Order: sequence, then structure tokens, then C-alpha cells
Amino acid sequence: MLRRTSDSRPAMLLFLLVVFWGAGACAQDISVVRLPQSSDMTVRLVNLASHQSYDRTGDAYFIVPAGRYSIQLLRAGSTVYQEAEYISASAPSSRTVNPKKLELAVGIPTPSPQFDSNVCSALESAIRLTIASFGLSDADIQRRLANADLRGSLHCTTSADLDSVLSTLTGSYGINSLGMVDVSIDYSPLAPLHRPHNRGNSPIYLDPSTQRLATAQQPASNLTPDLVNDIKNGIADLGVDESGKPLLVCGAIDVNTPVFCDTNGLVTATPAIAHLRALYHLRVQTKPVDFRGVEDDRWTTFAGEEEYRVTQEKLAADVKAIQENLLKRIAQVQASLVSAQSAQADGQTVQSYVTSDLLTLLDATQSEFNQALREATLHPLRQHFPQVLATLPESADPSTPAPVAEKAFRDLKDAITTLGAASGNLGIDLVFRTTPVEAEGVHLSFDHCERCMPVVSQGGERRFYRGRYYVRANLDGYVPYEGWLDLVDDPRTILECEMVRVHRASDARGSTCSLRSQ
Repeated sequence: MLRRTSDSRPAMLLFLLVVFWGAGACAQDISVVRLPQSSDMTVRLVNLASHQSYDRTGDAYFIVPAGRYSIQLLRAGSTVYQEAEYISASAPSSRTVNPKKLELAVGIPTPSPQFDSNVCSALESAIRLTIASFGLSDADIQRRLANADLRGSLHCTTSADLDSVLSTLTGSYGINSLGMVDVSIDYSPLAPLHRPHNRGNSPIYLDPSTQRLATAQQPASNLTPDLVNDIKNGIADLGVDESGKPLLVCGAIDVNTPVFCDTNGLVTATPAIAHLRALYHLRVQTKPVDFRGVEDDRWTTFAGEEEYRVTQEKLAADVKAIQENLLKRIAQVQASLVSAQSAQADGQTVQSYVTSDLLTLLDATQSEFNQALREATLHPLRQHFPQVLATLPESADPSTPAPVAEKAFRDLKDAITTLGAASGNLGIDLVFRTTPVEAEGVHLSFDHCERCMPVVSQGGERRFYRGRYYVRANLDGYVPYEGWLDLVDDPRTILECEMVRVHRASDARGSTCSLRSQ
């Protein structure tokens, strides 16, 4: 797994030969062959999600579900070496674990990781190693970098370059059997402490110690157990020394002593570790999703199925009553039509309505309409319609010409017809997605909607009540978007936001969101 510039003693090799039933199989066949054959160690696979363990001695054959595993070597019941890996149909057919005669207690599957001598390139390598242990392809990293058009920012010549790379490489990396996988990076300046000599079990660590790394804000803290725990879980953190050179956490010799690799993939000399001045701490969160790819812990429906059904049935009944009442009121006022000679129309007869009767009709219908949409879940639907559904011209005239009154009737009927159509199909299954790829994880929030939970892009379908929503789309490093989203008349079910990076905002471009068809 790791190469060093010293110690040429023969390594003990553990081969995992993976033979699959098929790319779509749920379980994987794993044949374990250890060299030398006389090894007295036991092989254990521990599923990091279910914590189910599989133990074998000697040459062994496993059948395990696809997923993330801690692959361990045990002697006399104690773990002497371990590393984390995602086992699936796309995993390599064979691989070598090299514990260097047990000098290393924890390692990574990728032997001797190499990277350029700048922080941006090293962060890219750290994330590649990390997402691989979560069963994700690093092809997404290439797409992110290409879409971001960093123009040489991986050389990290400025702090703006580093910010661009950080915002590009973090965020959601999609959904697999683990759920939705999100990557974030915390930056911590280290306290320039004098570190005592290491008392660990390896002769190469008798010089300045990595036994305790503390943050500048909390000099009494100790980050080393976190680094070792990360590497146990397949997460590779990154250190930076006083000259700005990156060093990758690539193993550990005990629970308090992480091992750092240099840019050439070799274990770094201990004095270099003593000069570390900052850490980039990678964090990975897997969020459970349901069968539609919707986050169980974040994407909850606005209302349960029973509440949705009751709300829809009640609204449909209310709309029917409003419509019937309106027709009755119109018939009543039409019965009192007044015919009069118009001086302006050369003797033509002009029909008119009693203005007070019309105002009573408008007020009664408006009141019933508002009452039908009084529930909080229907407030967005009410926002689709004008505040006042129909009006009459301001006038002291006791009569209103028939054409003016009939326009008011049409406005009321149109509003009720639209509401009736919505009541027959009150829910809409909307997909929220964003471009470019690295903008996954955009948060979409809703103003003045007490039942509306924020949602995240690329998370699957989400059921909304039809209505008009004022939305905001936000992601660090991107120009935010805000505007109206009307889900009443539009049949399209995909909301797509094209997010523009902040450093491109000088081109007078802003982020945009619009509805699209499938």
C-alpha cells in the first residue's frame, strides 16, 4: 500500500480476488488468498453501514452485499491492520494490502498516492481517494473542473484559485446504495506548538512527534484521533507545512499517530510533519434516500397522503359550491336589468345593472373564494390569483353598463374555472435540478410559506401543492437566484437552475431558474 525510502524487509501481501455474478448483482463473491500461506492472521470484513462482520481464517471465500467495508487483518483476536473500501461490481478484480510487517495499523487501498506540489492538486487527489471509498467514480471530478472552467486554478497561484477549487470540489457527488453522498472541507490553522518526541511503536517516528496537532483557536485540542479515525473510514485529510507544501494523510501506526505521504507517494520524514501549519479536514455525509432518490431526512412532503386527499376533496367541493352560487347570483341580478335610452348612442337602448347589486355579488363571491383557500397549505394557490378577482370602475352612478358587468362576471368565472382545474389535480411532483454538475446541493427555499421545507437539487421528485411560490436558490460560491415560481397552469415538472459562479458575475450574468419539460 505504502512505499518508504527505507526498510526493505519483505512485505506480507493480502490479495482480494473479486469475482462477480453480474453488474446488477446485489451480493459480491470475494475470494481471499493470503501470502505466505502459513500466515496466522484472520481476515474480517465489516460492513460500515450495517456493522455486520464476516470472519474467515486461511484461504477463504466470502459472499457479501455490495457496500463500504472495513477490511481487517486480525491476530489473536486483535486488529493489526485495516483499511476501508467500497466493494461492488465496479471494484477492481484484485488488489494488494501491504501492512509492512504490521508497522502500519491503518492504510488506504491506493498504493503510494502521488500529486502535484500545490494545495489545489493535493485536495483534488484527497477527494479522489475519499469518494472512491464511497463507491463513486472520479469522473465527476473531471466534469466539475471542466464545467467550472478554472483556467489554471489548479496551480493555486492565488487565494481566489483556492476558493474556486474548494467550491468546485465540494458538494453532492450523487446517489448510490449508501444514499446521497456530500463532501465538505474544513480548514483549520494549526498552533505552532513544540511537540514532544513520539513514544509510539515505530522507529521512524522517534523524531519530532505528530502525536498531537492542535488548532490555533484551541491550542489544547488534539486533532490526531480525528485524522486516524478518518483514514479508518477511507477519508484522506490534507496537511500543509510552513512553506505551503501539501502532505496527505495516508495511514496510521497507532490510534494517536497518523502517517503523512509526500507528493511522490512516499511516507514523509518525521521532521517535515513537525512543521505542519494547517489542515484541510474532509467530511463526508451520506443521507438516506427513498425509492425515488428523495432524502429521507430532509425531503419530507408538505402533507401526508391522508391530509392531501382530504384537502383536495374539500377544495373540489368548495369550488363546486362557489360556482353554483355565482350562477345563481348572476341570474338574480340579470332579472333586474334596466333598459334606458342612451343620449350618447343616438337613441340606442343600453342595458345596465344596479351597481349595488353587482357589488354585493362581487363581495360575496370574493369572500367564498378566500374562505376556500384559507388553509396554510393553500396559501401559495391563493397567491396565483389577483388579490381582488373582479372590479367595477369607480363611479357614483347607481347603474353599471351591462358590458362592464359582464366582464366582471367573466373574470370571476375564469378564476373559479382555474381553481376547479387545480382542485382536481392539487399536487405536482416537481424535480429540482441544477447545472453545472458541481452546483449539486443548491438549497431552494420558499418565502412566506410556513409549510414549505427547503429542498436540495438533484434529490429526486418532491410533491408540492399547486400554487405560486417566491423562491430563492443559494449555494456558496454562486450568484443567488430569487423570483416567482408558478405551478398552477404550467404543465412542466422540472425546475432547472443554471447557477453562475461568483467570479463570473462581472460578465453581467446572473443565475437563472425556469421550468422545463421531461
